[in-house]
Amino acid sequence: MAFSRYVPEWSGISGAPGYTVLHVGGVVDPSAAQSVANLVRAWFDSMKTFIPNDATIVFPGEMTTHDDDGTLTGAVTVATPPANVAGSDTGTFSSPTGLRIQWETGSIVNGRRLRGRTFIVPLAGLGFENNGTIQPTVVTNYTTYATTLLNALTTLGFPLVVWSQVGAVTFPVTAASVPDQATVLRSRRD
Repeated sequence: MAFSRYVPEWSGISGAPGYTVLHVGGVVDPSAAQSVANLVRAWFDSMKTFIPNDATIVFPGEMTTHDDDGTLTGAVTVATPPANVAGSDTGTFSSPTGLRIQWETGSIVNGRRLRGRTFIVPLAGLGFENNGTIQPTVVTNYTTYATTLLNALTTLGFPLVVWSQVGAVTFPVTAASVPDQATVLRSRRD
């Protein structure tokens, strides 16, 4: 199945730029591209409470389309790129530290479970417990935010998918979770 890719960019923080790469099943048209972009923006807006106010997420004015093997086949304009989302937490934070959203597909590719990951980094210091794990309310809320995005994209007809470069296949995401573990990025392109 062909897929489309949307890549919001993180700026304003040490190590920037950072990228959140999201894939949706199917080839979007301009109307669908706008809808996907708006849903992704709403997702980030729901998460901004525990994103440091130094971080800004910028939404691009295009989505790219790809064959299963990842070959770029085109680009679709997002007529009105959504407004930036700035984090709202004014406390301290560690630039390379945050949380991970796990996207489950229930599929096996080359003998391994196909899962996707999205990193929300940095996460505000208040998002962590004293022992370095993620606050339980943050785990619950971010799982809900991810599930809301997943359901909204599915309803739109462009479900969130995980693309396997090795298998040259995509599979729809069936569930989202946030492990109660701090995540550290080695680069903004992880």
